[in-house]
Amino acid sequence: MTNQLPDHLRRSGWLAPSVASSLTSAGIPIPTADYLTSAFDASAWEAAAAATQELTALFSDARFADTATFGPLMAYIAENDVADILADVRPPLPRNIRRDQPEVTQPEFSDERIGITRNHCADGAPWSLFVTITSEAGLALGSYDAIVAASVERFTVRGYDTRKLMTLQLWKALTLQCGTTMPDCELRDSWTFTLFPGEELIDAAVISGTVLHGQVRQRLGKTTRGIKSARVRPAVFIAGAADVATTAAPHV
Repeated sequence: MTNQLPDHLRRSGWLAPSVASSLTSAGIPIPTADYLTSAFDASAWEAAAAATQELTALFSDARFADTATFGPLMAYIAENDVADILADVRPPLPRNIRRDQPEVTQPEFSDERIGITRNHCADGAPWSLFVTITSEAGLALGSYDAIVAASVERFTVRGYDTRKLMTLQLWKALTLQCGTTMPDCELRDSWTFTLFPGEELIDAAVISGTVLHGQVRQRLGKTTRGIKSARVRPAVFIAGAADVATTAAPHV
């Protein structure tokens, strides 16, 4: 079943030595191709492929749809309360976890008003499979206010409102899965930031994520800001991983 895996998961940033060792410390299985095809059966990968097509079709008329690529995203939250902060990707991560990402040169920044944000991973599953935009930048669909005011039909795929998963958790997972090419980074053709309409407002401001001047940043901004740099990443949940036996960490 390994031929069902997209290339970006076969060589994802989860396999980088600094990330893989932190996953192991947190008790999280390293998502190798063998693990993923054991933990998720054929029906899950078929559903992910179908969701990718449906999301691409639904948003084909959106601004920057020609450069936004939908695909599988892995995310998790550890059940055990361990000291290693990679048990949860949502808080600011220690610099050493990103030492294999040369575009990140500074410690993470998070506005002190941002607490622990929403978790959409499957309860008790070591990994959860989503489909979202995994490319360098998302879609420009207007401001937070415009997005949350839009009709449900505009954002619904497979009966699910894809705005609910426009969250910090999925974006932070992407900043690790992406490997060495960071999303929403000024080193790309144009600088962007991802809005999180799936999160609660904080002091009437919306949370967003970006990578700027070597720093992964989680910021708060105006809900009316709908400039072309403001992007979103619609997403759907596919499945939680089965609890399968794993061997020692591979040489990566």
